[in-house]
Amino acid sequence: MLITVFISTAIIFILLTVAGLKIPGDVTETGSIIFTALVVIFVFSIVFMFFPVENTFLLFLAAMFVLLTAIYTVYEFTIICSNYVRDVEVIGVAVYLYLSFFNLLANIIAVVRR
Repeated sequence: MLITVFISTAIIFILLTVAGLKIPGDVTETGSIIFTALVVIFVFSIVFMFFPVENTFLLFLAAMFVLLTAIYTVYEFTIICSNYVRDVEVIGVAVYLYLSFFNLLANIIAVVRR
């Protein structure tokens, strides 16, 4: 099951990469909105680790995190394609893309297990 989820996450990440490279226009304004939504979902997930909630709500939270991480990944690839990344920021962007892949994988595993 884990190999299937890993392969599925890799395929999703590749499709997000293609989508990010093909989106025309300037999307720099949407980054702060998406990042704020990711932080809110992250805070909710931390809070609900200590309070009992229904399994359905945790499934919804994991699915929202997958969706927002996917949207933010497309945003990052659009920024990379538009040359808004300076040379000193390349390592940070590479680390973020790695963490984005890991977050997608972890939350897809959470969705599949529920």
